[in-house]
Amino acid sequence: MLIVNPQKVTVVPVPNLNAVSPDEATEVYQQQYRETYVELAIQAQESLGLPVLRTFGELFKLGCTDPELSSSIDQEIAHNPILSDWPMQDQDCIGLISQGPYVQSQINFHGVPVQDVMQYVCDLFREMPDTDAVLDDIAA
Repeated sequence: MLIVNPQKVTVVPVPNLNAVSPDEATEVYQQQYRETYVELAIQAQESLGLPVLRTFGELFKLGCTDPELSSSIDQEIAHNPILSDWPMQDQDCIGLISQGPYVQSQINFHGVPVQDVMQYVCDLFREMPDTDAVLDDIAA
């Protein structure tokens, strides 16, 4: 199981939303999602046996040069139990992947329409059927 430092990541990163503008609050959320993504990506790369990239910039470059590999890191993170076991709401899980380097490189480097990329993000969180249950149904 991947572990994220819960001291760095909170469900509400801006405790007093009245003290900041909506743009500032959005920026804080985006930055926090990116930082959390990088922490999870480091561990995901290790579990996938990949060379470990440790910064958002390095991961963004990977998204630009090797989108398939970058997407595999997204998939590893999206299917990690921490996103369902941890007190993250669905919108936070989607926000985390949306601010990740693969999605950002698709939008800002490859020119993929936001709507298409958001479909990709939502698809990552759709329930996959339990393989054993599917095999049991086929065998029956």
